Amino acid sequence: MFLGGGEPYLYGFDKATGAELWRGATPYPTSANPMTYRTRSGRQFVLIATGGGTDAALVAFARSGS
Repeated sequence: MFLGGGEPYLYGFDKATGAELWRGATPYPTSANPMTYRTRSGRQFVLIATGGGTDAALVAFARSGS
């Protein structure tokens, strides 16, 4: 499970326990819900919009492993 929360990080949590498993830094505070997709080869990407106006970026993270 992934969550932005308005901070300059994207967080990954264990959906069963709620424990934080991962944290990725973003250039600006997160400003949207995360988006995710998986390629045909099985690799998963998680994207999130950050900032706003002229100080904005769409940040992508590639998950490693299963």
